[in-house]
Amino acid sequence: MDNISQDNQEIAQQASAWFALFDSGEVSAEQYLEFELWRGQSEQHAIAYADIELMWEELKHARSSLPVLNKETNIVPITKKRKPIRKMIAMAASVMFVAFCLNLYWNNLLGYTTTASGEISELKLDDNSVVTLSSESAVKIAYDSSRRNVYLKEGEAYFKVSADPDRPFTVIVKDVSVTALGTEFNIKVKADSIEVTGVVHDISIVTSNRKPVILTPGQQLIYGDGGATAVSSVDTKDTTLWQQHKIVFRDKPLVEVVEELNRYSSQTIKIVDKSLEQKKVSGLFSTNATGQAIKDIVKILKIESTEVTPYLLLLH
Repeated sequence: MDNISQDNQEIAQQASAWFALFDSGEVSAEQYLEFELWRGQSEQHAIAYADIELMWEELKHARSSLPVLNKETNIVPITKKRKPIRKMIAMAASVMFVAFCLNLYWNNLLGYTTTASGEISELKLDDNSVVTLSSESAVKIAYDSSRRNVYLKEGEAYFKVSADPDRPFTVIVKDVSVTALGTEFNIKVKADSIEVTGVVHDISIVTSNRKPVILTPGQQLIYGDGGATAVSSVDTKDTTLWQQHKIVFRDKPLVEVVEELNRYSSQTIKIVDKSLEQKKVSGLFSTNATGQAIKDIVKILKIESTEVTPYLLLLH
């Protein structure tokens, strides 16, 4: 590869990284200024970023342009007049991978302890409390003489708290705080909601503009977008089964199942047929074998899957 081609590839990778950061919605003023400086360095930088934006917009409309899969030959015909859909999706997979790496970098920079895909990590804190992190999770510990604050940015964690009446233990997730003096509970951060499950003893939950909610063992609170909350009874064994590298679904919509499996899979799974999203899935699966889980689900639901790249699998 000549120097010019190598430079262009590096600029394209930088543009993808910037796009992924902006797409995450978590950009500081300093990062925005740094981006503007980067884009203004040369015309090539500006063009590369514009190309990424254009590609992503085209990808949004790619669903309506997807050719029909020949089930007998498993071949996707591609017309010459259109940009190859597979190439566009492969580029998108590259952007998503860069987004993951960039997110991991910023989390570490901000002092968060993180886990990789499929990893479970146990943190023993100074007060003998224990935080068990699930796959693709990020947590930051902020202790001082009067309080014990823990920030869960993403993913899922199980908290086993040592009692200390003089220093409340509080987990902060966006605008939700969960406080306990000595107890065990589980918190999961999802795309559009936060799930808090009481396991041992009561916990107090405070959401924005709401009075505290007391959860007893076996109760789960779901805090959704817009501040909506719902409390229900759950089997705590199901909720904490991930610590044994297992996961159970009981009549769950496919869209929720895919969101969960993506946290453990090295291959991003996407549903391209919206009509499949609400199909119900039940079963016990290993988080160490998400590929087999998807094969089983595809067979059970009688749907199709297409592997675009080793990093992207489409359900249709």
